[in-house]
Amino acid sequence: MGGKFGMLVRYGIYSYNFMIEGNIVTLITKQSKKATKGFNFNGTYYWKQIEIDELDFDCFYCLDYWVKYIDDTENNEIWNVNKESIGYLKRNLAKDELIIWVNHDRLSTNWSQHKRGFAERKIDMKECDELIIEQQVFYYNGSDFEPIYVNKYNPDVNGFKASMVLNRSEQI
Repeated sequence: MGGKFGMLVRYGIYSYNFMIEGNIVTLITKQSKKATKGFNFNGTYYWKQIEIDELDFDCFYCLDYWVKYIDDTENNEIWNVNKESIGYLKRNLAKDELIIWVNHDRLSTNWSQHKRGFAERKIDMKECDELIIEQQVFYYNGSDFEPIYVNKYNPDVNGFKASMVLNRSEQI
């Protein structure tokens, strides 16, 4: 059993994808530098099984990225940013470009229709009034994840980009 989509577990100085079965947590990474003592390699990724008691109480977390941005056609101020390029549009963090999305068909040509019921738009980070990183921290009670607290940060453009790069799925 995994946690919330995109949830990670902190173990030592690194963060990992994970699975839980009973009281055993399987840490998973594609990064050889994170494969510290006790990791096995299966040809695609590294993994290690540990008992849940070896983890800190508040080690399960997920990160969400938000921007405050005024769009000319959508009636929304706070937007969830695609962490990965999941639609047709590709973000370019080097050029300060992000992708925001809506769960309906596009209302103007400023938006790209990805599939029915999903549209996305590329925006410039400099046009955002606010950048927000939200860290939700969870406790695993033996059968489910319970939220403990939420931290919200307002980094500058470089801090926002650095967090997105360091927490891309291929970096975990």
